[in-house]
Amino acid sequence: MSIVRLDGFEDYGSSFDIGLVWVKAGTVTYGDSGRFSGKSLRLSGSSGSKITRGLPSAYSAVSVGVAVMFASPFGSTASFLQFLDVSNNDVCMLNVDTFGALSFVRGSSVGVNVLCTAPAGTLKAGIYQYVEVELVRHASAGSVNIYVNGGLVASASGVNTGANDVAGIMLAGMQSSNSNWDDFYVNNTSTRTGELKIDTLSPTADTAQKDFTASTGSDNYAMVDELPVNADTDYVTADTNGNADLYTIGSLSGSPASIVAAQVRVVAKKTDTAYRSLKPKLKSSSTVHDGSAVVLGTSYGLVDMILETDPNTSSAWTATNINAAEIGMEMSTS
Repeated sequence: MSIVRLDGFEDYGSSFDIGLVWVKAGTVTYGDSGRFSGKSLRLSGSSGSKITRGLPSAYSAVSVGVAVMFASPFGSTASFLQFLDVSNNDVCMLNVDTFGALSFVRGSSVGVNVLCTAPAGTLKAGIYQYVEVELVRHASAGSVNIYVNGGLVASASGVNTGANDVAGIMLAGMQSSNSNWDDFYVNNTSTRTGELKIDTLSPTADTAQKDFTASTGSDNYAMVDELPVNADTDYVTADTNGNADLYTIGSLSGSPASIVAAQVRVVAKKTDTAYRSLKPKLKSSSTVHDGSAVVLGTSYGLVDMILETDPNTSSAWTATNINAAEIGMEMSTS
């Protein structure tokens, strides 16, 4: 199993819009309280609100999890979680009706090609519930399992789940209810991770690895510690090949029984026409792990990497090692 997407929806705001990471439509707002702490994303129930995130590749098997809270009773039956192919057509989708019943269908018609259902009351308005879907995409031997708060509520096997592999995920607002979203993941297998809580940790201090220049003052970490990201308000800059910064980070909010992954997210842009790329970095004990370099444009964009094991131990992350890790980035001019 590999986790290919994670999002706690903490970074976004007016300066770093979710439209720079996801494709959005309708009214999308930020800053509502999150499921446990932090923030969440809100989709309007009256403007056709939706956000779509592409995947690194098209997969014949995926699993998706997300926490969702619908603010008011549901309107007519509509999809809220859609699996898209490379042309952004619906491979299949998960729907909810007026009474909180679920249906999973192939294609884009809510009442056609229904593969499995869950009864009225499965979803409830006004509370966060964690929805997970395990999907094997196959034209005759496909399968789907749907979980709510860890419990299996619907399933089907040996069915046609679509003709094309899954290349994107859409979260969609309901017609008559605002909805809040948090703690999102996608795996590139049909095995679910289980309910996730995503803690977002910000830089707390500089380290000896300090090549970038602060836009004001001398504390680099203080230029990059805001949530949500504040873009040009304060920042760090570099213009020499190989320049890198590493920062210490805050501590997790608790001591989790298990940690499935760590993610480093950097928001960056270039300020002239020259080639620039950036790669995220993580240091655990004496081991430094570099992510893939991303070529920068002149608008802010996301550079990230996901590590499912501690690069220093090659074993699962522990809270102690997460809290002691350092994160940062390295710039390249070629």
